Amino acid sequence: MNIQEVGFDVQLSGSNAGAALGRGLYVTNTLEKALNYAQPMPCRGAIFELRVQLGRCYRVTANDSNRQNWQEMGYDSAWASEGIIGERDENCFKDPRHPRVVIQNVILCHTGEAKRAGYSVVNGKLRKC
Repeated sequence: MNIQEVGFDVQLSGSNAGAALGRGLYVTNTLEKALNYAQPMPCRGAIFELRVQLGRCYRVTANDSNRQNWQEMGYDSAWASEGIIGERDENCFKDPRHPRVVIQNVILCHTGEAKRAGYSVVNGKLRKC
């Protein structure tokens, strides 16, 4: 819920998993990849459906020496296709507070547990009842 109020905190980047593309907001267009990160969090596990604008996007290649310093090269985001970092593709945004990233909807992964804990999604936003 804090993300909805104040935005994403890139200082936490890599605290849940690796940060192969450096600090930033990691997103994917693959539901399976998003579920891998949300599933281990009972009740708290949620996926944000986002509208994103990549801006100037760096394309990461295999064995890319710039995969962690693309931000210093003036790019807004980076993209690694499936197989470059993992089985599925991902993007990383340098500054998620920029209007390039907008939350459209929240998908609860553990709907029953979330409801029992008093959470629901109303008009695309997570709410505590």
